[in-house]
Amino acid sequence: MSRTLAGACVVAMIGCGGGGSPIEPPPPPPPASVLTTVHVDPSVTVYNTPPGNVFALTVALRDQNNVAYTGATSKSFSSSSTAVVTVSGDGTLTGVTVGIAQVTVTVQAGSVTRSATTIVTVQEPAAVASVETHEVRFEPLAVHIIRGGSVTWLIGRQGNPIGHNVTFATSGAPVNIPRTEGGALISLLFPTAGSFAYECTLHAGMTGTVHVH
Repeated sequence: MSRTLAGACVVAMIGCGGGGSPIEPPPPPPPASVLTTVHVDPSVTVYNTPPGNVFALTVALRDQNNVAYTGATSKSFSSSSTAVVTVSGDGTLTGVTVGIAQVTVTVQAGSVTRSATTIVTVQEPAAVASVETHEVRFEPLAVHIIRGGSVTWLIGRQGNPIGHNVTFATSGAPVNIPRTEGGALISLLFPTAGSFAYECTLHAGMTGTVHVH
């Protein structure tokens, strides 16, 4: 082989071996998750006597990418007026007297501290309440009345053939309301304190509760 031919082969080999793309460095790791926002129920209503005077706050934490944050080291709660509502270390509210108070949750995550507030209204239960049937649900799902108060059910709609009943599952409740339709109004008195669950046995999952204070 001549020197010229050998040189050409070497040049060709070098060209083939060095013509590829350079290796890209790996991308930098994403920034660490940082506690950015604290969300809590914006407003809460509880009552001044049981049942219904206890409420558990829901606190949601988000990082700078609006992703759920799980690195909190501590949570603390405080009430602006413990005479109106108290709050435990796990965020459980207890209504004490009628009034309005502000409850603050403070979250610590390393060197970062964030907080949020909710307005809590403590009120007395009413003497009367109303429940309507909307297709296959009771609205509202729960009502609060004083002992000796009454609840009125609007059952069905005029011209609507869907019928419902009100069947209680709790001892001490008043008599059940049989299948009714056509927009009938039926009232029941509740002389005993307690929580009285009921359902429409004609439609699965159609339930409600009467809380009597």
